[in-house]
Amino acid sequence: MLWWSGAYFGDKLSPLSDTTNMSSLVAGSNLYEHIKHMLYTAIPSSIVAIIVFTIVGLGIETYSTQLANIQEMISGLDQLFNLNALLLIPAIVVIAGSLMKKPPLIVLFTSAITALILASITQDASISNQFTSAVSGFNVDILGGDAYVISEDMQSLLNRGGLYSMYNATFFVFVAFFFASALEVSQALSIILEGIIKHLKTIGSTTFSALVTGFAVINCTSNALVSFFLIQDIYGKVYKEKKLHPVNLSRNMEDSITITEVLMPWTVSGVFMATTLGVTNFEFLPWAIFNLGGFIFSALYGLLAPYTAGFGTRKIGDDDHLDQTNLTNSKNLQQ
Repeated sequence: MLWWSGAYFGDKLSPLSDTTNMSSLVAGSNLYEHIKHMLYTAIPSSIVAIIVFTIVGLGIETYSTQLANIQEMISGLDQLFNLNALLLIPAIVVIAGSLMKKPPLIVLFTSAITALILASITQDASISNQFTSAVSGFNVDILGGDAYVISEDMQSLLNRGGLYSMYNATFFVFVAFFFASALEVSQALSIILEGIIKHLKTIGSTTFSALVTGFAVINCTSNALVSFFLIQDIYGKVYKEKKLHPVNLSRNMEDSITITEVLMPWTVSGVFMATTLGVTNFEFLPWAIFNLGGFIFSALYGLLAPYTAGFGTRKIGDDDHLDQTNLTNSKNLQQ
């Protein structure tokens, strides 16, 4: 599950990630300041994950049959695809666009067009086959090669994707939005939490309460984007009263919602991950070390803020001018 931790590390810190963009936008924080602030929890969580998986990995014996299977997969892919350095260009476009702070949609579109061109040049894939793959999913047959060079397991892994494959997830998102709308209109969560919020006196209690609420809300709504709006409605004013910078709220949203959503089998991400991996959510929960670590470290920074000179917790200073554009966009989204 080390790759799992790496995937979520990249998702949290990517300026192209949907949750990274939405959490910062909803909270009213600058995207790149939000990403920088998430390093306080992402780095220690990653270190803990690496240490744990290294220790566990040392105790696992690697069998020769496993190595042979890996070599067979690599050989099959090498025969099926024309692998070369040019195929790194789409990834380089994404990385360069992120570093240059270009709009995510433009970067992704440019990378996709680059990939289509490379597929035509290096893989002899026709335009019609490429668009068919985008809609119905990829199939090794479109490459014109012999599919028998790879195993059935590899074919099952490669022959997937496309817009149609997202039907179930998309339907699930719509259901989640309907349910969340009922919570929003009824003000049920706000009424329930009113009694708790008025007793939040410290940064630690405010942070911990927001984290727990975020985890509870994602379990109710099953959708991270919806949960962001609900948490902002409930805690946005509280964080401002405590002189806490919006990046604290946006990071708490990520650590309590984005990376914990996948742990529950009834959430959008949970359904997708369990289906993709073929493993139940509760089976991989103990190994989701990075995901659990983000929640824990975020809570610790809040609780220890009075004793650590605010390390990991940013307050609004007298010379700290908030980005009014982000705050305005946040208010418009909520409306």
